[in-house]
Amino acid sequence: MEERNTKTALIQAGIREIREYGLSGMSMRRIAAACGVSCATPYKHFKNRDEFILAIFSYIHHHWSVLQGDILDKYDDPRLQIVETCMAYIRFLCDNPDFRSILFLQDESLSREQRLAKSEISIGSKRMVAAFCHNMNIDEEEEWREVYIIRSMLYGAAFMLSSGELVGDERTYGMIRSLIEREIDIVTDKY
Repeated sequence: MEERNTKTALIQAGIREIREYGLSGMSMRRIAAACGVSCATPYKHFKNRDEFILAIFSYIHHHWSVLQGDILDKYDDPRLQIVETCMAYIRFLCDNPDFRSILFLQDESLSREQRLAKSEISIGSKRMVAAFCHNMNIDEEEEWREVYIIRSMLYGAAFMLSSGELVGDERTYGMIRSLIEREIDIVTDKY
């Protein structure tokens, strides 16, 4: 395995490992074995366990950033950017259960740096809604409310879709889209 492929394979195996065993049960030996490499190999690519965990967050962030960047490039209208980003994020969470398990990870052993890196993955929608509200001269309290409502819909929909409570068909995604659009329109009409 060439060096870059080995590093990526270790990260992918690490994501699966954390999903299955949690962060406290994560074993670098099992990760190495899953990749068919020696137990010393992960430490050729990552200084330590903390750096490895940061690399996992960075890997997921990169995948999401590419998708989000494509949306921002495709749509000039801030309203459409919010709607399309939210819809893409819901699909991203549903289509990538291993990523989702990392993003929803609650572990007190995460360092401050790791918590920040993890939160950076999902903060884009928050910033986008906040910027939209700011550009419309919406007061701070209403802005906070909008960020909370839209992000609640986003995470609620992802949870309900991934748990099977909602059917992941186009009708359901259409309903979710219309709810997000309606919420944005309520604010737009108000101001």
